Amino acid sequence: MNHTRCKQGSVPATAVDATLPEHVQATIRFATAYNLRLVIKSTRHDFLGRSTAAGSLLLWLHHMKNMTFIREYSSCSNTQFFNIVRVDAGVQWGGLYEWLNKFDLVAIGGASGTVGVVGGYLQGGGHSPLSRWKGMAADHVLEFDVVTADGVRQTVNSCQNSDLFWALRGGGGGT
Repeated sequence: MNHTRCKQGSVPATAVDATLPEHVQATIRFATAYNLRLVIKSTRHDFLGRSTAAGSLLLWLHHMKNMTFIREYSSCSNTQFFNIVRVDAGVQWGGLYEWLNKFDLVAIGGASGTVGVVGGYLQGGGHSPLSRWKGMAADHVLEFDVVTADGVRQTVNSCQNSDLFWALRGGGGGT
Protein backbone atom coordinates (compact mmCIF):
# COMPACT_ATOMS: atom_id res chain seq x y z
CA MET A 1 0.00 0.00 0.00
CA ASN A 2 1.31 3.43 -0.95
CA HIS A 3 0.99 6.06 1.83
CA THR A 4 2.12 9.16 -0.05
CA ARG A 5 0.53 12.53 0.60
CA CYS A 6 -1.42 14.33 -2.08
CA LYS A 7 0.55 17.36 -3.29
CA GLN A 8 -2.01 19.30 -5.27
CA GLY A 9 -0.75 22.61 -3.98
CA SER A 10 -3.19 25.33 -3.11
CA VAL A 11 -6.29 23.60 -4.50
CA PRO A 12 -9.53 23.96 -2.53
CA ALA A 13 -10.99 20.71 -1.16
CA THR A 14 -14.52 21.48 -2.36
CA ALA A 15 -16.44 24.25 -4.10
CA VAL A 16 -19.83 25.87 -4.39
CA ASP A 17 -20.78 27.09 -7.87
CA ALA A 18 -22.99 30.01 -6.82
CA THR A 19 -25.58 31.36 -9.24
CA LEU A 20 -27.70 33.39 -6.79
CA PRO A 21 -26.95 35.71 -3.86
CA GLU A 22 -28.70 33.18 -1.60
CA HIS A 23 -26.03 30.61 -2.54
CA VAL A 24 -23.36 33.09 -1.45
CA GLN A 25 -25.13 33.70 1.86
CA ALA A 26 -25.55 29.99 2.57
CA THR A 27 -21.92 29.24 1.72
CA ILE A 28 -20.58 31.99 3.98
CA ARG A 29 -22.80 30.84 6.84
CA PHE A 30 -21.73 27.21 6.31
CA ALA A 31 -18.03 28.15 6.30
CA THR A 32 -18.52 30.15 9.50
CA ALA A 33 -20.48 27.40 11.25
CA TYR A 34 -17.82 24.78 10.49
CA ASN A 35 -14.79 27.07 10.81
CA LEU A 36 -13.70 26.46 7.21
CA ARG A 37 -11.23 28.58 5.30
CA LEU A 38 -13.26 30.28 2.58
CA VAL A 39 -11.78 31.58 -0.66
CA ILE A 40 -13.75 33.46 -3.30
CA LYS A 41 -13.12 33.41 -7.02
CA SER A 42 -14.98 34.89 -9.94
CA THR A 43 -12.69 35.06 -12.98
CA ARG A 44 -9.26 33.66 -11.97
CA HIS A 45 -7.53 37.05 -12.04
CA ASP A 46 -5.68 37.35 -8.76
CA PHE A 47 -1.97 37.87 -9.25
CA LEU A 48 -1.33 37.19 -5.55
CA GLY A 49 -3.32 33.94 -5.54
CA ARG A 50 -5.85 34.96 -2.88
CA SER A 51 -8.63 33.11 -4.68
CA THR A 52 -7.22 29.69 -3.84
CA ALA A 53 -5.90 27.85 -0.77
CA ALA A 54 -5.12 24.24 0.06
CA GLY A 55 -8.00 22.41 1.74
CA SER A 56 -10.30 25.43 1.60
CA LEU A 57 -13.94 25.85 0.57
CA LEU A 58 -14.15 27.73 -2.73
CA LEU A 59 -17.06 30.06 -3.38
CA TRP A 60 -17.10 30.33 -7.17
CA LEU A 61 -19.03 33.33 -8.54
CA HIS A 62 -18.14 32.89 -12.21
CA HIS A 63 -21.62 31.77 -13.30
CA MET A 64 -23.40 34.77 -11.77
CA LYS A 65 -23.76 36.45 -15.17
CA ASN A 66 -27.02 38.43 -15.05
CA MET A 67 -26.98 41.89 -16.63
CA THR A 68 -29.91 44.28 -16.45
CA PHE A 69 -30.34 47.51 -18.41
CA ILE A 70 -32.14 50.29 -16.53
CA ARG A 71 -33.24 53.25 -18.67
CA GLU A 72 -33.99 55.58 -15.75
CA TYR A 73 -32.65 55.21 -12.23
CA SER A 74 -33.25 57.36 -9.17
CA SER A 75 -30.43 57.14 -6.63
CA CYS A 76 -30.90 57.10 -2.88
CA SER A 77 -30.32 60.87 -2.91
CA ASN A 78 -33.03 61.26 -5.60
CA THR A 79 -30.53 62.07 -8.35
CA GLN A 80 -31.75 60.86 -11.75
CA PHE A 81 -29.46 58.76 -13.93
CA PHE A 82 -30.07 57.33 -17.37
CA ASN A 83 -28.79 54.18 -19.09
CA ILE A 84 -27.63 52.31 -16.00
CA VAL A 85 -26.56 48.67 -15.88
CA ARG A 86 -26.74 46.22 -13.00
CA VAL A 87 -24.32 43.32 -13.23
CA ASP A 88 -23.77 40.17 -11.17
CA ALA A 89 -20.45 39.16 -9.65
CA GLY A 90 -19.36 36.84 -12.48
CA VAL A 91 -19.78 39.28 -15.38
CA GLN A 92 -16.57 39.98 -17.28
CA TRP A 93 -15.74 43.15 -19.20
CA GLY A 94 -15.78 41.46 -22.61
CA GLY A 95 -19.30 40.16 -22.05
CA LEU A 96 -20.50 43.51 -20.74
CA TYR A 97 -18.99 45.46 -23.65
CA GLU A 98 -20.58 43.09 -26.16
CA TRP A 99 -23.96 43.33 -24.41
CA LEU A 100 -23.79 47.16 -24.09
CA ASN A 101 -23.02 47.42 -27.80
CA LYS A 102 -26.62 46.33 -28.47
CA PHE A 103 -27.72 49.56 -26.74
CA ASP A 104 -25.03 51.71 -28.41
CA LEU A 105 -23.36 52.23 -25.01
CA VAL A 106 -19.94 51.68 -23.49
CA ALA A 107 -18.76 51.40 -19.88
CA ILE A 108 -15.67 52.80 -18.20
CA GLY A 109 -13.93 49.50 -17.65
CA GLY A 110 -10.94 47.26 -18.06
CA ALA A 111 -8.94 46.71 -21.23
CA SER A 112 -8.88 42.93 -20.78
CA GLY A 113 -12.21 41.33 -21.61
CA THR A 114 -11.59 38.43 -19.24
CA VAL A 115 -11.31 40.57 -16.10
CA GLY A 116 -14.39 40.66 -13.85
CA VAL A 117 -16.45 43.84 -13.74
CA VAL A 118 -16.84 43.77 -9.95
CA GLY A 119 -14.46 42.61 -7.27
CA GLY A 120 -10.78 43.44 -7.25
CA TYR A 121 -10.91 45.59 -10.38
CA LEU A 122 -13.31 48.09 -8.83
CA GLN A 123 -11.84 47.76 -5.35
CA GLY A 124 -8.55 48.93 -6.83
CA GLY A 125 -10.31 51.99 -8.26
CA GLY A 126 -10.85 50.64 -11.76
CA HIS A 127 -8.20 52.05 -14.09
CA SER A 128 -9.46 52.22 -17.66
CA PRO A 129 -8.22 53.42 -21.05
CA LEU A 130 -11.06 55.97 -20.74
CA SER A 131 -10.09 57.11 -17.20
CA ARG A 132 -8.35 60.32 -18.33
CA TRP A 133 -11.56 61.35 -20.03
CA LYS A 134 -14.28 59.97 -17.73
CA GLY A 135 -12.55 59.11 -14.44
CA MET A 136 -12.05 55.80 -12.70
CA ALA A 137 -14.57 52.98 -13.16
CA ALA A 138 -15.25 52.95 -9.41
CA ASP A 139 -16.40 56.58 -9.61
CA HIS A 140 -19.33 55.44 -11.76
CA VAL A 141 -20.69 52.85 -9.33
CA LEU A 142 -24.01 53.94 -7.82
CA GLU A 143 -24.72 50.97 -5.57
CA PHE A 144 -23.58 47.51 -4.52
CA ASP A 145 -25.70 44.54 -3.49
CA VAL A 146 -23.26 42.69 -1.21
CA VAL A 147 -23.13 39.76 1.12
CA THR A 148 -20.91 40.68 4.05
CA ALA A 149 -18.63 38.32 5.98
CA ASP A 150 -21.46 37.54 8.43
CA GLY A 151 -23.66 36.25 5.58
CA VAL A 152 -25.99 39.27 5.57
CA ARG A 153 -27.10 40.70 2.22
CA GLN A 154 -26.96 44.50 2.22
CA THR A 155 -27.54 47.42 -0.08
CA VAL A 156 -24.48 49.63 -0.06
CA ASN A 157 -24.56 53.14 -1.54
CA SER A 158 -23.86 56.75 -0.56
CA CYS A 159 -26.92 56.76 1.75
CA GLN A 160 -26.82 53.24 3.24
CA ASN A 161 -23.59 51.76 4.60
CA SER A 162 -21.67 54.68 3.10
CA ASP A 163 -18.37 53.70 4.74
CA LEU A 164 -18.50 50.29 3.07
CA PHE A 165 -19.54 51.95 -0.20
CA TRP A 166 -16.43 54.14 -0.05
CA ALA A 167 -14.20 51.12 0.68
CA LEU A 168 -15.71 48.97 -2.10
CA ARG A 169 -15.03 51.72 -4.64
CA GLY A 170 -11.31 51.74 -3.95
CA GLY A 171 -11.23 53.42 -0.55
CA GLY A 172 -7.69 54.69 -0.93
CA GLY A 173 -4.38 53.18 0.12
CA GLY A 174 -4.32 50.22 2.46
CA THR A 175 -7.93 49.17 1.98
